[in-house]
Amino acid sequence: MQNDKIRTMLCIPGRNCPGDKNITAKVIDGEDTKFFAFGPYNSNSHIVHMLPRLIMDSKSKRRRQNS
Repeated sequence: MQNDKIRTMLCIPGRNCPGDKNITAKVIDGEDTKFFAFGPYNSNSHIVHMLPRLIMDSKSKRRRQNS
């Protein structure tokens, strides 16, 4: 049974990871876990806007590789 929910988690650098400046988005779609990295100057709204496109691109690449 496929889980249709997509869960995302943003890992924003702060005092817990002082050397890291990239924002990492962890996306769990029920089949795979993907990580997308964004530069330190991207806003949260920009990342939320870009995530659906990145998820669809990664799924279409996976379909092409399987066929």
